[in-house]
Amino acid sequence: MNKREITAKQVIAAITFFLAGSSLVAGGTSMAQQDSWISIVLAFLATIPMTWVYSEILLFSPKRDLYDAAVFAAGKPAAKILCALYAVYALYVGALVIRIFSEFIHIVNMLETPIISITAAMMLSCIYLSTKRLYVLGRVAKFTLPFLFLSISITIIFSLKDMDIINLLPVLYNNTKPVIKTAVVLIAIPFGETVICMPMFAGVEHQEKIFPIFFKGLFLGFLFLLATNLRNTLVLGYSASLFDFPSYEAVSVISIGDFFTRIEVFIGINLLLAGFIKICVSIYSSCFYLSKAFGYDDYVKLSAPCGLIIITLGILAHSNSAEMFSWLNYHPFYSLPFQVVIPLILFIIGKIKQHSLKAGGSAAAGRQAAS
Repeated sequence: MNKREITAKQVIAAITFFLAGSSLVAGGTSMAQQDSWISIVLAFLATIPMTWVYSEILLFSPKRDLYDAAVFAAGKPAAKILCALYAVYALYVGALVIRIFSEFIHIVNMLETPIISITAAMMLSCIYLSTKRLYVLGRVAKFTLPFLFLSISITIIFSLKDMDIINLLPVLYNNTKPVIKTAVVLIAIPFGETVICMPMFAGVEHQEKIFPIFFKGLFLGFLFLLATNLRNTLVLGYSASLFDFPSYEAVSVISIGDFFTRIEVFIGINLLLAGFIKICVSIYSSCFYLSKAFGYDDYVKLSAPCGLIIITLGILAHSNSAEMFSWLNYHPFYSLPFQVVIPLILFIIGKIKQHSLKAGGSAAAGRQAAS
């Protein structure tokens, strides 16, 4: 656990995949309609200060470990409770993501296949990668990131002939309320979910600065989401807000002559790449937090139990896809305390303690010099 397991570029790639995740498949928001791209920009800008807060919290610990940072700020019992809560949150996010992908595969290609079979097949691969430790996850994320960029770029280029700029107009036709509501949802899913990526920084070399890594991953994920959303809106127009999987619908209209069709296979590539990494990061984070909360030396031993919990939650949380997507509108009430409230409290307490320790050290140094 003490050796450096992951590079800065690998963390950036993992955060990018984590942000893209299910959003590349689900692909958009319905409340803001043609103005959803504005909501994405607002959510990105609002998340930047919070990523700075996450970075500062990690600096409370020389190991850049959230558990040690929480011990410094609030004490060991509070740190264990905090890690247990974030483990539950990471498990829930993983369950939500794997359910979205299972529903996507089930609805689009495998109507006769039970959801549980699809979910279990995906989870086996995720558990296997998680048992290979963080540095393997980082290598996979870094290696596959160019393929994600390539697949999105190809679908955008091939969609140009089907795009209509009029689909973005009129801007703010329904005023700002739907845009702000959508931005809040996007802060909760996916931008604020980057709080789950904090344990990865315990494996990064100390000379690397945390906030630039966080910001680069956040920015790349934002670009992917914005490009995907604009593609969907320009191609589908208002109807993009009516589909559960608008990315799939937008790409399915692409055809080049009579010989190059079914381009939506690229959405399947996005599914395999982004969703796979996001689920693996959720498993890693939940294992990391549980190992700290209950005093385990090796988080890898918890990979399979956490994977099974994620499968169970994913199956039992929602009875169908309509219920699942309607729940996403209420997701901020559950997520924002983990993404905003708790980190801000921890940040404020830690900064006050840092200031008091510095003040006490300066006073002691002054008395020593005077004597």
